[in-house]
Amino acid sequence: MIQKILLFILSFLAKKVIQKHKPYVIWITGTAWKTTVSWFVYQFLSFHFWKDLVYISPYSYNGEYGLPLTLLQQKSPWKNLFWWIVVFISWMRLLYKKYPKYIILEYWIDHPGEMDFLLNIIEPEIAILTNISPNHLLQFGTFEKYALEKEKILSRSLYQIVHESISPKVSPKWALRYWFSIENHISLSDVKSTLEGIHFSATIEGKIAEFSVPIFWSYQAENILPVLWVASILWIPLDDCIRACEYFMVEKGRWKILSWMYDSRIIDGSYNGWYLPITKWIEEVSKIQWDENIILFLWDMRELGDLTESVHRDLLNYILTSHKHIHQFYSIILVGENMGKYVFPYLKDIQSCDIRHFNNSKIAGLYILWRIKESKNRCVIYVKWSQNTIFLEEGIKEFLLNKNDINMLCRQSESWIHKKDKYFNNLISNLVNQ
Repeated sequence: MIQKILLFILSFLAKKVIQKHKPYVIWITGTAWKTTVSWFVYQFLSFHFWKDLVYISPYSYNGEYGLPLTLLQQKSPWKNLFWWIVVFISWMRLLYKKYPKYIILEYWIDHPGEMDFLLNIIEPEIAILTNISPNHLLQFGTFEKYALEKEKILSRSLYQIVHESISPKVSPKWALRYWFSIENHISLSDVKSTLEGIHFSATIEGKIAEFSVPIFWSYQAENILPVLWVASILWIPLDDCIRACEYFMVEKGRWKILSWMYDSRIIDGSYNGWYLPITKWIEEVSKIQWDENIILFLWDMRELGDLTESVHRDLLNYILTSHKHIHQFYSIILVGENMGKYVFPYLKDIQSCDIRHFNNSKIAGLYILWRIKESKNRCVIYVKWSQNTIFLEEGIKEFLLNKNDINMLCRQSESWIHKKDKYFNNLISNLVNQ
């Protein structure tokens, strides 16, 4: 009951702020890469306009509380009653101060009715719908219901930018589509990827432009395409897009390239992760001629409900049927109950690769440190998934060269450290008691 009252008050205050300032809203949802797309759109608009004209939540808020708190430009007080009072009072000041012209909103949607609640607060001028794949299914029951909840945004926005995987049956026929295929309105070709960056050609309504972006992974080129549609809608020259992309960065734990012990490097995707990004990265490995040894560091995929087993089996089958991929790995390190139950038993006897399973990310990190030391070549360690008792970033610390670089990892605030210390202490206690 208290939560409902709190949400009602927050939504009411947010609506009043929006009615007063009338910002231009760009809203991104989907399953995979929605945060990355949001971040790219924000960086592009900040490059083109004055930075204080563009706003995105610095706290990556993306839920029922997150949307009104983002519009109110506030940090969540969590359980602190005093700071909730401050939030409710501060909105009056927000009515009379300068407010951003452009707001970037990113939302995940994890239960039925959430999209309706959010859209009743504010409807976007531009809706961007990325790939939709099985995730957050626990409260939906089926993938179809989950997808339908996401797709509601398409009928409540002025412009729709949609990933090619979204069926034309659910998106307006005039929707602006993007993907690798040359048949789409905006598409990619000649994508080249190294650890130093990506280079690609983009075809925009018959025009071809060359891009160079200092981020890793060829699939990131696809995540940049919605930016080109946003530029077109806002009548921003294509040359501005090309120049802005030269300065794009990724956030902590989202494909960030970091240097580690023994001249090895890590591709840090530890913020979160699902089946699609993992398999696409494995596919990426097969395209690059590596001088380094490749280590894959993965935890369970979560919030899949009844599809937990099948999605992990899909990952297993993908690895098993992609022999050229598995032969390229120096080690595959799996962490967590689901990986131990559905994936590891069927991989452990493969002779071409060192495959291990752990239930503790710190112990797994120590094992990776030993593998790096034993390797005759430099290593590239790919880390994916790290929420809800997972915390692979704590495993990364075990082979971190410069301890001052800990602040480059995700979830290093005081509250997160306290939560993780409690989790690992309980884990050790349970092992001792056994």
